[in-house]
Amino acid sequence: MRFAVPLLAFCAGLAACGSGPGDSGATRRAVRAADSVATVADSLASTADSVTSAAADSLIAGTPVGGLADWVADVRQGLSGLATEAVANVSAAQQKALNLYLSRQEYIEMYYGAAGRLSHGGTLGEAVSAAEQQYHRLLQLLGGEGAVTRAQVQAALDTLSVRYRDVLSEAQRLGVPPDPHRVMVPGS
Repeated sequence: MRFAVPLLAFCAGLAACGSGPGDSGATRRAVRAADSVATVADSLASTADSVTSAAADSLIAGTPVGGLADWVADVRQGLSGLATEAVANVSAAQQKALNLYLSRQEYIEMYYGAAGRLSHGGTLGEAVSAAEQQYHRLLQLLGGEGAVTRAQVQAALDTLSVRYRDVLSEAQRLGVPPDPHRVMVPGS
């Protein structure tokens, strides 16, 4: 209902604007459309609330959808053109890499790192630490004083890709849960 009330008021306001005696059909259609949108919005909000409440006790706020393989794929895809971008605009490339670091790499470390909620340290924690260190090297390269070359950035990205491959291989070898949602939500 939190979406429906403001939306309904907005749509009703649009219908009322400029309506005169001959515009009652337009007003009724606008109100019916607003009611339909409100019903859909209520349904979506209810679904989101049930998913959120089911996971609220077990997931850290802000945890992205998916799990380890998805997060690694997101980072790889997001960084795929970074070597070329860094030469054109190193500041924008650095910001892009930092955003991916904060929105994905930090969660990889939080759940699968040495002190992660799902990895229990060991060899997977070591692999995640190696990927984390390589990501730091990439960020340092992009934030350095001098100009960067495409080759330098691509070499850092290639090494990071190898580190992520090691993380995924080790997680699979150990049978670590693929995502926090499957193992941490009671009754799932």
